[in-house]
Amino acid sequence: MYNTKLLNISIHLVYYSLVIFVGFIIISAIYYPGTTILDHDTVGYSVINNFLSDLGRTITHYCSTSTVICDNCIGGKNNFISAFFFNNAMFLSGILFIIFYIALPGYFYENKSLYRLSIVGSALGVITCAFFAMVGLTPANLYFDLHVFFANNMFKIAFLNALIYSYVIFKSRFLSTFYGIGYYTFSVMLILYVAILEFGPSPNSSGFALTFQVISQKVIALAFVFASYILAKGMKRSFS
Repeated sequence: MYNTKLLNISIHLVYYSLVIFVGFIIISAIYYPGTTILDHDTVGYSVINNFLSDLGRTITHYCSTSTVICDNCIGGKNNFISAFFFNNAMFLSGILFIIFYIALPGYFYENKSLYRLSIVGSALGVITCAFFAMVGLTPANLYFDLHVFFANNMFKIAFLNALIYSYVIFKSRFLSTFYGIGYYTFSVMLILYVAILEFGPSPNSSGFALTFQVISQKVIALAFVFASYILAKGMKRSFS
């Protein structure tokens, strides 16, 4: 018999995590001074030209060949406030989701085959969330290679996690197939985004390529928020 109280707590952690993630990202975007990877003179955060990771930089983008950063330049500006909120959004959300995934297999305890499969799914979920948290600890301008490693590979692992859990949800008698369809749709979106990361145009190649990659990232981020919220809501409803 699974611990209903523990699962209820973990479900609420999902809600808290999403509030932290969305709220902190919004605050971070408000305080972002400006610049993109292609234009070091833009002011403010651009939804279609700035990656989310731009918010976590300790300083804004600037020309690496320039030896002087003027006082009036946007490029090279201190980005402490924006970075503080973005990096904490990633780290705190990642940690809270790790707790959720550790508790989640208990929801499927009555079906031993689904329970065992959910443990595999949660193991992948914990790794995904750990990578998510590590993105917040590796600002792109300080630890670029590590940042890219964690940011890109978390989506690959998340795809396997979402695929396994979509099957588990489909087979579970506690959750409607609606939630399984939703999570399966999320897994399809994840693998499409992985394909874009691997085979899509480099964001450094043109303005169109940058916008294409940035919008793709925003779509998968919104899909993550929506899928997580819907799953948590479905689980909470099954307890009532």
